[in-house]
Formats: sequence, C-alpha cells, structure tokens
Amino acid sequence: LYFFAGIAYTMSSFNTADPTRSVRVGGVLISAEWQDYDTPEERRWWLDQAFEQSQRAVNAGAKIVFWSEWGIFVDEFPENTTADANGPNKHYNCSSAPHMTSTFCALYNRASMLAKKVCSQCVHGGRTKIQRGSSVPFLTHAQNNVYFGPSFISFFSNTRDVNATNRFLLFSPDGELLFDYQKAHPVLGGEDNVLAGPKNVAFADTEYGRVAGVICADAGYPTYMQQVGRGGADLLLVPAYDWPQIYTASTPEMVPRAIENGVVMMRLTSFGRVEAVGPLGEMLLQVNTFGLPAEVPCGDHRCANTTYVLADLPAHYRRYSLYPYIGYDDLHAYACCALAAAVTVGAFVVVPVVRCVRRRRNRYHLPTGDNDSGGI
Repeated sequence: LYFFAGIAYTMSSFNTADPTRSVRVGGVLISAEWQDYDTPEERRWWLDQAFEQSQRAVNAGAKIVFWSEWGIFVDEFPENTTADANGPNKHYNCSSAPHMTSTFCALYNRASMLAKKVCSQCVHGGRTKIQRGSSVPFLTHAQNNVYFGPSFISFFSNTRDVNATNRFLLFSPDGELLFDYQKAHPVLGGEDNVLAGPKNVAFADTEYGRVAGVICADAGYPTYMQQVGRGGADLLLVPAYDWPQIYTASTPEMVPRAIENGVVMMRLTSFGRVEAVGPLGEMLLQVNTFGLPAEVPCGDHRCANTTYVLADLPAHYRRYSLYPYIGYDDLHAYACCALAAAVTVGAFVVVPVVRCVRRRRNRYHLPTGDNDSGGI
C-alpha cells in the first residue's frame, strides 16, 4: 500500500498546471419542486428564472455557466398535444414543425443565443418579481462569449412509463453544441421513469482546458469515472440534486473523484452543499444550499428562488494519477492479492525452508560464524 501511495504521489508532481490562469465558473441553483411544474406556463416561468440568473452570472464575470440538476423540466413534443415523440430528441430540428413549439426547443435555442450574445433579461442584482405565466423578453447586448451548460429533465413521451431523459448540454461561445450528456445511472426509486444514457463521459475542449461532464449519481461510480482521468480532463462539472436524507454524505462521497482522476471538480446542487475541489483535495469553494424554500410568497406575484454561485477555479490544472488506469476498486484488489500471495509464500515456502535449514544446521553442527575453518 505504501508502495502504491508513493508512486501515486510521485506522479501527482507531474502535471499540466498553469498557476497564472484561472476561469470563473458560475453555477445556477434552481430550487424548484415537482409541484412547481403542473402546467407548461409554470415550466416556462421557471425557465425564464434560470436564464435570468445565468445572465446575472455572466454579468458577474463567469466564463462557464451551468445549472443544477432537476431544476428545469421541458417537453420535446408540442404543447397541448398527446402525441408521442419518437424517443429522445437527438436531431435538434427546432426550426420547423412540430417540435419548434416545444419547451425543449425554447430551451435549446435560448441556450445557444445566451452563449453568444442574447440574454433573457439584462438585470444587475436583487430579486426580480415576475407575474406567473408572463414571458421575459429577449434583449440583445454585448457578446457574452461564454460556455453555457443547461441541465434539465426532458420528456420525450406523455404515454410511456419510461418517458424522460436527464440531460446536460454544453454550448460554445459560438452557440454550437459541444456535447449532449444523458445521465447514465438514474437513481433507483427516484428516477424510474428516466431512460439511462450511454455509459460515456462527455468531453469538450475549451481555452480553459478540457471540460468533462456527468450528472449527480454518475460520480458515485469510481470505475465509470475513470474515463475522466483517461480522457485528460482538466475540469469536471457535475450538476446534482440532493435531499435531506443524503445531503450531508453525498458531496463528501463524490470528492475523491477529483483526487483519483487528477481533475478540478465542481459539484452543483440546489439542496445540499456546493463544492469545488482541486486534484490534491484542496477545497476551492463550499456553499451550503440546503433548506432554501422552493417558493417565496409575494402577494399576487411569485418571487423566483433561483440564485447563482461563483468560483474562480484554476485552468489547465490536470494532474496525472494512477487511479484512472489501475482503478479505485482494482487498487484494493491488487493490494489484497499481493498480501494474500505474500502470506501464502511465507506460509508454504519461506517458513518450511527456514525450518529445514535450522534442522540441518543443528544435526551437523554447522557453524554460524563467518570463519572458513571446520564444518562440512
């Protein structure tokens, strides 16, 4: 174990870190619950809030902005229909009927525009009161030039039992889609209606280093997360969602993924603890977001309970590690096998040989010193 630990520590000194570069990352926290999405108007209202806070984060200097998990729900089929979509939307044909009227296309098009130069509402600080069902106008302004990553639940059917996907997109400053990640490990009992995605971690190359993306529970699978280190990621973004029974344990459980894969990781959750961790385990950000109410009464209006956090994270800060190649679970297996082999060799080879030598020495009175005289 000391041998493996020594090698791992030595390899961690070989890194691609550039201490002079950093990137400001903005995380939008959306504190909504299931009951807040009863109607399409409700879904569009929360979508407005998410885009508004995203623009606030951009105005505060964020160059990478992403959302927490389970904050936004969208439909891939047109509103007020019972038509069944043909599986998850992977073609993004949002410029023609019928999907152009879906909330999925509304999110997709607005996300692409926000990454470039369009914001949902250009505001600076403070809570905003918006009447339920109202629409927020687009206002064109200077180039945002950001990487934008909305995370959302996308319903591709209103007739099937398994009818949704848990998605995380990333758009470039040109408004182009860099990756579309689908959660690979839906939570048993909580996401029974969610279709599991391919078990492939998402990657995108940016001027701030290589960005990897997974969603919440995916980070709890060390073997799966080896792809992050093998893929050479510098920054790992993890949209997440916690609840009272697990929020004190879920984030600490995920922190080792940053150390194992030599990557900077930011885990963003609306009901838990937001943390950003460096590849050596250094804590770069820690914000407790548990306990925020999902809705704040404002008379005949409704106040948005969305906000954002900012973290200045090192760019190009990848550190080499053995874990992605030998595996977290494999390391313990190797150590146990080595120990078992050592015990076996000691018990059945070394010990009998030593006993035999001692018996021969006692029988023939072999000398125990270094003189050459006497003896057989």
